[in-house]
Amino acid sequence: MKPIAPKFEWRPRRLFRGLRFDGVDDEVSLGKALQIMDAVTLVWIGKVRGVAEGDATSFWKNLVGQYNYASGGFMLFWQKTKNDNGKIVVYVVDSQGNDLTPAIDSSPPIGSLTIYAFSFDRSSGVLSAYKNNEKLGTWVRTGLIDLGDLSAISFGIQHSWGKADIDVYAVIVYSRALSDSEIKYIYNNPHNPPQDDLVLWLSPGSIDPINGKWWDLSPYGNHGTIYGATVVEEEEEVEVL
Repeated sequence: MKPIAPKFEWRPRRLFRGLRFDGVDDEVSLGKALQIMDAVTLVWIGKVRGVAEGDATSFWKNLVGQYNYASGGFMLFWQKTKNDNGKIVVYVVDSQGNDLTPAIDSSPPIGSLTIYAFSFDRSSGVLSAYKNNEKLGTWVRTGLIDLGDLSAISFGIQHSWGKADIDVYAVIVYSRALSDSEIKYIYNNPHNPPQDDLVLWLSPGSIDPINGKWWDLSPYGNHGTIYGATVVEEEEEVEVL
């Protein structure tokens, strides 16, 4: 008798390889400017893991980005208090202190792999933010924010005080504001993002723990240096949209 194959439901899965940060002294740092002038899109794929006992009552955790007084910059950070899950905030600011700081997610999932993205266009002042495949909202800044040259970018290390565990699987930056459809494409194809105006692509496949590097796959060679973070792998079930 011919054997009958068991029925099963197939669901697409994708494997992410990333870095785990302890929130104390682990960091990835880029030494080169990304040349962000008039517009930016940032995509962060990672996991907010939680906080340790004994942490301060509140902290700002830099998920990715950089800011300095000379040139301004942009950040995606986790603003956390001890008794709740905190909120995810975007911070875009120039050297004159002109800024736009919306809280884009008031209930970030703890322990779940999440894709956050935001785009900002200097000429229109429009900032759009996304979580996975959902557009979270649009915010408008009256008056120009001059993004300037981002002198460096880093992630993993604590921004202010307190400790946090995060995993980072990919960081993708563009020098233009991507459309809603392009953000959706990245959600469905995080290993193959659009190439136009791509200035940083730290891919799950370009982590090199032996040489302590996270190689940039964009044409600009903005390679990251790994300090202390360890390799972690995550398999995610995906709803293709």
